[in-house]
Amino acid sequence: MNAWAHVNCCKTIGCRLFGVTNSSLYQHIGRNCRCPECGYYFPFISPGALRAFSQQSNQHYAGVLLYCPTCGQENALVRHGRSTSGQQRWRCRACNFSFSHYAEPIAYDSKLNPLREAIATGEPFRLIYQESQLISRALSRLAFLAGLEQVHVPPLSLNAEFSTTSFTVGFNGSDNQLYFIVTADNKTSRVIAVSTNYVALKEGIDREWWYPSRPGEARSAQSAIRQVFDKDRIISRRPLLFDVAYGLAELKRDDPGVVVKPVIAAYRHFALVHALTHKRVLSVQHWLEHECFLYGACLMANRHEIATQRSHIGFVYECGTRDETRRIRSDTVVSSIIWRDIWRCYSHKGYDMAVCYLTGNPGQASFRHATLQPAKAFELWLNRHPVWPQLNRLAPRNVARMLEYLAAEYNRGR
Repeated sequence: MNAWAHVNCCKTIGCRLFGVTNSSLYQHIGRNCRCPECGYYFPFISPGALRAFSQQSNQHYAGVLLYCPTCGQENALVRHGRSTSGQQRWRCRACNFSFSHYAEPIAYDSKLNPLREAIATGEPFRLIYQESQLISRALSRLAFLAGLEQVHVPPLSLNAEFSTTSFTVGFNGSDNQLYFIVTADNKTSRVIAVSTNYVALKEGIDREWWYPSRPGEARSAQSAIRQVFDKDRIISRRPLLFDVAYGLAELKRDDPGVVVKPVIAAYRHFALVHALTHKRVLSVQHWLEHECFLYGACLMANRHEIATQRSHIGFVYECGTRDETRRIRSDTVVSSIIWRDIWRCYSHKGYDMAVCYLTGNPGQASFRHATLQPAKAFELWLNRHPVWPQLNRLAPRNVARMLEYLAAEYNRGR
């Protein structure tokens, strides 16, 4: 889907070297690089780790998006006969990998109906499948069919607004957590993509990019402005800006997989969102949770649209419930803890919001449209779902598959 050639480059909008990789002008300083044109630093991210991770995560999309799932090429694909079930097969001339492409959704296998009913009611899976291998296989099939269903949804609005936030989900019945990123379409409230930082095999991912399980960073429950400054202080104390600590994430000894640093999952996630939507929209406004690596990943996935002013990005904080009938107060606050970020703040009694426009002209995106609620709504729905108590007891690979299926179930009600 993405060759990741664009990852290690200047990320300053308007800079002559924005999006330019491998420039001889870059100044290498430890694990960071300095752009001599704008003076800003950007951290190195492993293209190899990204490539190995992306080949495994959200695997079912390899069958519904016309990108080589191995090397990420799109223009190197040629038709390569048909599968035994009649699906068109493609071969990549760049790496010689071949795969099937599903141009239409497939009906759910009736053999999976007992599992779907158990998920809907929260019934223990062990009553249906006696072996964990059978549960894993069935969930994998459900996730694949859910991916096909997601891709063939009705078109998005030509002028779209997306919200992206993150949350954690427990696994193996312990305190260990997976990091999930979810992006939703604000106009329809549908989930576009949900991604996690676990993959079933660690091959190709250097230990440097494994998540170092450690206690999570404390989060502020104060006003939106207080959260802005608290988050900037937390980011400034990290070894690297993208090294978020979200809690424990230790796998069992016999688990061949790996939990990677969330920055890796973020780059994969936004590349997936872009691949699923960019041919359907003319312009898009991305509203993000305040996290620097979410911004960097979103920026690079949409770099061409950013350069042509067809895509914009902003951070959002919200507290309380907005009442459109009430008069709203506005103010401007500057945080210089890391960068000189300008936050526009809006509030009325019982509601508080802070918005930081990272790209584009702030006048092009009304603050009244800035919200993360559509993405957060999926997390709240998940916590109330009957399957939630079982979800936290599953192995990490099955947690990831389950959320991909649940995203499709959630969208059916939108």
